[in-house]
Order: sequence, then structure tokens, then C-alpha cells
Amino acid sequence: MTVSLDLFPTELWLECWLYAPKRRLRRLSLVCRLFRSLCLPLLIEGQTADIAALADGYSRLNWIHRTHALHRTAVRLDRLAALGADGLASSVREWTVSSPPPLLHQWTMPPNVPAGLFLTMLGIPPIDRFDGLRQRVLQRFFANIGIFRNLRCLSLRGISVNADARCTLAALLNLAELSLDRCDITPRDGMLLKLQRFTISAPEYRAAQPTATEALEIVDPRTLTHLNLHSTCETHAFLAGCGQPEFPRLIYLSLHPLFDANTLLLLLERSPQLQSLILRSISPGLALEIDASFVPDLHTLTTSLKLLPAFMHLLALRRVTVVANSDETIPIEDFKEAFSGILDINLGLRFLTLPATTCTAEALACIATVFPGLTSLSINISELVHVVGGIHKEPRYHATQRAPVQAVELQLDDENAFAGVCPDELSSESEDEDEGAQSTQSRRPAHKSLWAEYPDGVEVEIPLPDNPSGTYTDLLRRLAHNLIALPSSLKILHLIMPGLVDMNTSRQHRSWYHTAQEEAVVAALARQGLREVRLARGDSWKVSSGGEVDRILRL
Repeated sequence: MTVSLDLFPTELWLECWLYAPKRRLRRLSLVCRLFRSLCLPLLIEGQTADIAALADGYSRLNWIHRTHALHRTAVRLDRLAALGADGLASSVREWTVSSPPPLLHQWTMPPNVPAGLFLTMLGIPPIDRFDGLRQRVLQRFFANIGIFRNLRCLSLRGISVNADARCTLAALLNLAELSLDRCDITPRDGMLLKLQRFTISAPEYRAAQPTATEALEIVDPRTLTHLNLHSTCETHAFLAGCGQPEFPRLIYLSLHPLFDANTLLLLLERSPQLQSLILRSISPGLALEIDASFVPDLHTLTTSLKLLPAFMHLLALRRVTVVANSDETIPIEDFKEAFSGILDINLGLRFLTLPATTCTAEALACIATVFPGLTSLSINISELVHVVGGIHKEPRYHATQRAPVQAVELQLDDENAFAGVCPDELSSESEDEDEGAQSTQSRRPAHKSLWAEYPDGVEVEIPLPDNPSGTYTDLLRRLAHNLIALPSSLKILHLIMPGLVDMNTSRQHRSWYHTAQEEAVVAALARQGLREVRLARGDSWKVSSGGEVDRILRL
């Protein structure tokens, strides 16, 4: 008996493949015509032209491969444009385009020396073809962006948005989300876009002028639900362009850096529906007094420890994340000082996340006293930095060791741009570990160590001690013996060492770290009613309704 695929509803197939990676969708599209018609829209709904990633690290070792990759991006744009607005281009929902300045502008040329000869003498590969392809991609994109009539999300980085580009954006009637990261916007006035989500940050030359207040008219504030202002100068320009802004639908606001309290108070006063607020890179001398009537529905807050007390009187606040600089460790005494001023406030806080700190039993006791109703607590522990030590990256090669680049005749043919390229290599996603990663893993020694792998391919070995001890060990001992009073309603506890968890390490290289102590802590906390525990090694334990503990490994 033969069962036809047409007997199954189309919605069922789409639901099965909705979260499938691109590589799997590509393979499914080769099964039959039905599968191809269903998979192709999913394959092309998210498009990327990441020129900045190809230009980053452009060197004599990879220039041919990266030039070919950029050429394929240009050909892909041409083929999408050839399909027309009624073809598969209507299935595109998201576009991400990033572009650096021309590579030729990144070097200072001596006078009376041809650019090509100068770069060849330094061992820098030819860049004229790369810059030409970069310009071709950008021109094709803005010339044909109108065919993506169902585009919902557009992210631009390092792009010059001129008058023609602004008119093109205004013609995208379904556009709901726009991100302008370090984009040079000229002119500054024009038609207001009806967006729901908007993100903006300034290019370097404008970021160096934080007092510039040239008005920017680009988005209608009355339609916004999410707003990210990541530049001081563009924040002032955006508010000046809005005139007397009213944000009746705004529920999410992110500001950084924050140097002016009046700017924040103005935004809070004009956003009565605000529910989530993120404040990063805050000026040290900034002081705030928040009127509870401004944001009666604010329930999620991310801010510095200094500004935390200014918001703790908000009755709707339920989730708080304290942030600090990336290289800053906050002493526990600072937490106690900040918390001491809010002991008499009736809080309904349920979720608390703290940055890098030296977590002690006294710190947990202080948190339990101030926030007795907590159900989730997450703390980043900074002890590993002192146990392991610093990480030093060596340069890949020195300028004095560079040899002149050999002349290569690079052939770029649009008709054969994808010829000879394995279909699986066209996707940046992978389901299994590739051969390169396996060979790297096999070269690593078996002794106890951590391996940190950076995006540029540099690997650093960090030896670890056989008998770690200190504050974290003492904390585990006290938790295992129920010597620390946690909030009675606590259900989720995360004590994380980011330096250990975030590194690309396999389980066998970190399974030694406090294994017995952590298992004893999990058993003790499960008896107290906790349902999820995550400790330094990165493994998570979840307790079922029957009291059984299940470990979830984070490899």
C-alpha cells in the first residue's frame, strides 16, 4: 500500500520543519517537488550579506576564499532580483547587511607610491576586487530592496543611509523592525517610518561628538513598542526629531550609555505602558529619583548597583538584573550597602541576577533577608579568575615576517559562482562537529586543562590546579550541610563561573571541578524544594515532581 504525501496537511509539514536548521531544510528540498515548494520559502526567509565579517581579518592567507564568498553574495542578490516581487523574493522576511569602510582606506599610503605596490610590499593581498564587490553588493541591495515587499526586519551596520535609501525604506509597508548600527544617516529629516522596534547607534565620528543635537526624524514614536538608543548623540537627536515625544505603546526601552538623568526621566514620563527597562554604561555621578506614577507597570529592570535603590519602591517590579563593567568585580560589601536601604520596603521581587562578585555565605544570607520572596537567583562568581589566572593571546604573525603576496589571476564568473561548492558549505550552521574541530580535539593533551577557542582560531591552554580551594569550596560545603538560609520560596539557583562555563571546553576537561561537592549540594537543595540548580561546571540539575534529579549536561 502506497501512502501519498499529499494526504498529510501542509501545515503539519511546516510545523515539523519550522525549527529545522538550514542544512536539513536544504536536504529536504531535494526529496520531491512538494517538499521543495515548502522548504524554499523557509530557506530564503532570512538573508544575510555580512561584508564586515569577510573584511575582518582579511589577509594574505584567506583573501582568495573571502573574495569568492563576497562574489557569491553579489550573485545571490542578482538572482533574487531576477525572480521579481512575485517570485520567491516575497518570502524574504529578514535582511541583515553589514559593511566596513573600503579596505583601501584602512591603510595610510605614502605619497607618490601606487597603492597596489605599497600593499604588495607590506604583504597585504590585492583589495581592489574586494572593494569593487563590496560596492556592487551595496548598490544591488538598495536598488532591489523594494522587491522584498513582505520584509519585516531589517538590520544595517556601517551603511550610509542617503535620501534614496530613506525613500526605499518608506516604501516597505510591512517593515516592523529596523536596526541602524553605526550608520551615517543623511539627510536627517524625512518621512517617519511606522515601526514597532527601532535600534540606533552612532558612527565613530558622531559618537565623538556627544553634545551634537542635530534633530533626526526617522520613526513615529506613537507606533513603537521596543526602543534601543545606544548612543548619547543619537539619543538627543532622536528626541529632538520627535519634538514632544509620546510613546503610548512602548513596553521595552534600552539606553546606553546613560549620562543625563533628564533624558531618562523624560522617556519614562512619556512611556506609561513601559514594562522592561535596560540601563547600561551609566555615568558614575548620575543620581535618580523615579516617580512611581511614571512607570506603574515596570516589572523587568537591568541597571547598575548604584541606581538599583531608585527603582526598588516600584510595586510591579518582579525581575532585576544588576550589571557591571566586563572587567569589574563588585565587592559583596557594596551589595550589602545597596540592599541596606531597602530592607523596610515591601518587595514582590521574584527573579534576581547579580554580576561578577565573590559569593559567600554571608552574601546569600543578606539576599535572603532583603528579598524573602525570591523564586530565582543567579550569581556570577568571580573566583575562577583568581584560581586560573589571566589569558594571553599571542599575535598570529608579525609584520616583519610577511612576504610579498604572489600574483594570482582571480577569475570571478557570475554563471559559475556556486560551481564546485558543496551545498552543505553554503550554510553557516552545522549539525555535527566538523572534521577540523575533531582533529583539533585529538591534538589536545589528556591532562587537566581548559582550552579557550577564540573566533579568530587562536587556542589558548589554561592549566588548572588539581586541588582547587577557596570561597567557592566553602560555599558548597555550607550549602550541602544546610548551613545557609535561602529564601523559602526559592525554586531556581544558578551559581555560575562565566570563565569556566563560556569557554569551548568538553566535559572531560572540566568534570573534575568540585564534582562531589556539587552533587551533594544538589541533593540537599532538592530536599529543600528547589527545582533547578546550575553550578560552576555549567551542568544543570532539574528535579521532577517525583523528587528525582535529572542532570542536563551543557557541553
